[in-house]
Amino acid sequence: MEIKEELITIVIPVYNLGKYIRNCLDSVCAQTYKNLEILLIDDGSTDNTLVICREYAKRDERIRMICREHEGLSAVRNIGSREAKGEYIAHIDGDDILERTYISYLYQLLTEYDADISMCSYIPLWEGREKSQKKAAGKDVKIKVMNREQALEALLYQKHFITATWAKLFKKKLFSKVEFPHGKLAEDMGSTYKLIHCSEKVVYSSKIQYYYLQRSGSIVHALSFQKGKDYLEQSEEMVKFIEKEYPHMIRAAYSRCFSSNIQVLSTITFFKKNDFSKKEMVAEITENIKKYRKNVLFNREARVVNRGCAFVSYFGIWVLRLGLMILR
Repeated sequence: MEIKEELITIVIPVYNLGKYIRNCLDSVCAQTYKNLEILLIDDGSTDNTLVICREYAKRDERIRMICREHEGLSAVRNIGSREAKGEYIAHIDGDDILERTYISYLYQLLTEYDADISMCSYIPLWEGREKSQKKAAGKDVKIKVMNREQALEALLYQKHFITATWAKLFKKKLFSKVEFPHGKLAEDMGSTYKLIHCSEKVVYSSKIQYYYLQRSGSIVHALSFQKGKDYLEQSEEMVKFIEKEYPHMIRAAYSRCFSSNIQVLSTITFFKKNDFSKKEMVAEITENIKKYRKNVLFNREARVVNRGCAFVSYFGIWVLRLGLMILR
């Protein structure tokens, strides 16, 4: 007797992705898991993105389109979560590429381990280059099953997986309790830890099934001034949340927030903003680094790179900033 596949919704926000969306949609439509709703949400594109999406919608009846005026990524992801008809939701980015087994593998993990969230590994795909099958094959696959506290700790210490919404499959019910922060560019920083908090069990696999695009000339997906500001704000909100709900994990939250400040500091030179705004942000980051560095430096669970940055910061923020620029 054939077992009926449950409906899974893939939510894809699109905005001016005419150059990239075909590769993404080709990988989505070719999934070995067939019972899909492919929800394309156009956020007011001004290039040929919409034309391409409509072309694919005519070709594949599983594609459903929603067109909006430009509201930003967090609003579009929230629309996708509300409009999804599937019992499971996979949020992906419209310039990334999936392995053909991406959905089937995440679904298998989720059902086999009776989890609320399943996650896989990922690697960057540099623009203009082909996928590396050798890299994708990797070493022996490792699977880790975690309760919510274990998963939160792994997230905060940046072990196994990151805050990105992609490379994950969620039970839809989680989004009835959690929304992406409205109007914020760092939408995943403000939501992933809450989704884990609402779950009972999380399963992670080191198997690579997702390729996130690194565009030519980008600096880690080009953190903008506003995104950097939102990223820091959401990181501080996360610290407050952990302090209230999981006070025994506060040192892990400090480590993650410290890492956010280091990431923004390392890219601030490339922000297109006036010098006064940059100076204000550097001053804020400096205060945050001083606030968290002692905890991070003496926390053996913290990432080595974070502890190293905490140590260097004692010689002066300008020394740390110079070191980060050289490492870039």
